[in-house]
Amino acid sequence: MSLRHVQGFLRKAPLTMHLLRMKTLTSRFPAVAVSKGPFHEKVMDAMREHAENPSKIALICGDGRAENLTYKELLYQTEAAASYLFRGGFGRDEVACLVMSNSPAFVISHLAVMKCGGVVTTTDTSVSAEDLEQQISETEASVVFTDEEALDTVLPLAQKYDLKKVICVRSPCATGPLPDGVINFQKLVLGPASEIIPSEDYNSTDIALVPYDTAANGLLVGSMLTHESVSTAADIYKKCMHNMMGHKNYHDISQEQLLFCSSLANIFGLLCMDIALILGFTSVILKDYAHTAFLNALHCYRPRLLIAEPKAIVAALKQPVPEDFNISSLEYVLCSGPVVGKSVRQDFLERFPSVKYMSDGAGQISGAPAALIPNVANKDCSEYGNCVVGTSETKVVCAGKELEENELGEIYVRGPTVMQGYVDDGEPIDADGWFHTGEVGHFDQHDNIFVDGRLDDFINVCGNQVCLNEIEDALLCHPAILDAAVVGTEDQETVSAFVVPFDDALTTDDVKLYIKDRVKESYKQLNGGIEFIEKIPRSPYGHVLRDELASRISRRVKEKEVEVEMNSE
Repeated sequence: MSLRHVQGFLRKAPLTMHLLRMKTLTSRFPAVAVSKGPFHEKVMDAMREHAENPSKIALICGDGRAENLTYKELLYQTEAAASYLFRGGFGRDEVACLVMSNSPAFVISHLAVMKCGGVVTTTDTSVSAEDLEQQISETEASVVFTDEEALDTVLPLAQKYDLKKVICVRSPCATGPLPDGVINFQKLVLGPASEIIPSEDYNSTDIALVPYDTAANGLLVGSMLTHESVSTAADIYKKCMHNMMGHKNYHDISQEQLLFCSSLANIFGLLCMDIALILGFTSVILKDYAHTAFLNALHCYRPRLLIAEPKAIVAALKQPVPEDFNISSLEYVLCSGPVVGKSVRQDFLERFPSVKYMSDGAGQISGAPAALIPNVANKDCSEYGNCVVGTSETKVVCAGKELEENELGEIYVRGPTVMQGYVDDGEPIDADGWFHTGEVGHFDQHDNIFVDGRLDDFINVCGNQVCLNEIEDALLCHPAILDAAVVGTEDQETVSAFVVPFDDALTTDDVKLYIKDRVKESYKQLNGGIEFIEKIPRSPYGHVLRDELASRISRRVKEKEVEVEMNSE
């Protein structure tokens, strides 16, 4: 695996943040020690402790797709899967690609791969064949774990790149045999866990995880995260959860229930899952957001903490909560991925009044997990922005002169949780060790950092700066809109919207009038047109793929021009 952008001194520096034009901020919080051990051992050592109680539940499938697992069962199946891989010759620095949805199998697979000394690269089952090929090719993956629903995408690439193994998690309703050469995941977890896998060769700077996402420039990139960076980030998140949830009088935090609506394929979701295992939580996993399953999980398991992506937050607002569902246990919400708009956030807090604390985009920088994390002791922080954690340095940058309060700039980050670089692409880390995140933000008078979006969320329309997130936030509050995205037109004179309707009765005129009432500036109106589509294209981390939508507009314009030309003839 190529490590083109190794920045060794990053591991030793305090994490710093930087908003360009330029304001450098160093955390006011106590420093977190840099963690040196193998990350998977931190997780599995904790699992061994929790497994001493043989009935303690680790994972529950909230939608019933798989059996629940105790910590004892989860530990055995992880060690059995690692033994199978090790016996088959999978070892140090080899790469396994996980093309999987949320499930116990995902949790088992990523720990088993790391236990063998391997590297885990992740993506969602909705990945396109083109993007998956890039990921397999760049990381030189030799093994793929996949759900059965993604087999048709995986198998041609397995043949093309001569992969050693394709391991498949069967669909619950599957009856026929798997294709030749494809290994049933059950063979791994039901086998012996007897192999002694050497661990003395581990180095803290070995690559552990390579999550893939689309960068602000539209390119698909893999962030190379070491055991040290991931493990240190986990310590930061762990401390955050303790501070947030450890206030009850009775309180043994290992008795907590957690509801998972965030994809394990992104680094925030995966880290939160691993931290839940370290802390001894019972995690209720949902494959996707489904309203009834979500409400059932809240009602039956009474979780206080929800890990969710913005799309789940929006979806939770579109249908009513029947009176016979008790959802009052929910107190804390950690959101990953793109920024949750103020209006959506407010609607969610009104719908779920028991929620005391809701973070916006916690840990959302995939190349530097835990670089931005809220100060959970401060409710103002949960409402207004993300503070810099104790191991970090940040600066906000905007072309050449000192930034003032509330001025926008690009966020730069430096410190021990920062990735070593992208796989075979770009120069995201400069000569001074700053990771150019592509995130846009500002700071306030207390030096709290606020993330406002990514570089591609800001455009010029008629000479005015427009934040597309602002218009999208307004659209997503419409009760008949399930999802929405806004892009600029090529002439930079108008903006267009793509809308996924929740109600078939919705019309484009309804949408235009709705925005006119909520967004006052004329140049932010949807004068470039509104198109209803089935699904908004998004990256694994939930960011809108604006280039795809802009290309769709360009094709539409060209088709119209051709039609006009033909009619004129």
